[in-house]
Amino acid sequence: MILRHLRRNAVAYLALFVALGGTSYAAVNLPKNSVGTKQIKKNAVTSAKLKKNAVNSTKVKDGTLLASDLRADQLPKAAWGDALVRNGDDPVADPDGTLALTYTFTVPRSGPVLLELSAPDRNRSCTVGFAFTGMYLDGKPVPGTGVGLPVPGGDPVPFSSVATVNVAKGTHTVGVRDDCPLGLLNVGTSVSTGTWTAVALGSTS
Repeated sequence: MILRHLRRNAVAYLALFVALGGTSYAAVNLPKNSVGTKQIKKNAVTSAKLKKNAVNSTKVKDGTLLASDLRADQLPKAAWGDALVRNGDDPVADPDGTLALTYTFTVPRSGPVLLELSAPDRNRSCTVGFAFTGMYLDGKPVPGTGVGLPVPGGDPVPFSSVATVNVAKGTHTVGVRDDCPLGLLNVGTSVSTGTWTAVALGSTS
């Protein structure tokens, strides 16, 4: 009876054997470098499946990491008064114009402070060339805050300047000063009005 059963189902058993054997072969004997991105299911490779230290700095695309992705000791500490957020050139140390649009604020501890000046219109003219303006904190230029100003007479141009600086505990005064690199500031041109915002971002002591 057993022999009769085997003879009648020989083809079926043979097909089953080939199928099972072929599957085992495919799973165990894949050619080297034969699996690519198309063969890997989405989200199949997780962090738990990565070998320790398999991904290092050489395998991370430049400019893709955020500050929150780095250890605290990997970010350089800014010196007092250094701008951490830059949106322009460095203002000159001794500009032509006097301090304008001043704002005084007090912080209880040393640490980074976000400073922002917003104005509905800012313009200035020079005897020669164009005028530039920059942010000055306690008499010192704040790096990265120097920008050009439009000449008077046109449509109002909203103005905004932002910087994050490290400040010491106490009271500080910030403002803007204008400069004409090629000439002198014309008297009577607009300095406008503005609104300052100072936000303490943290503290170090």
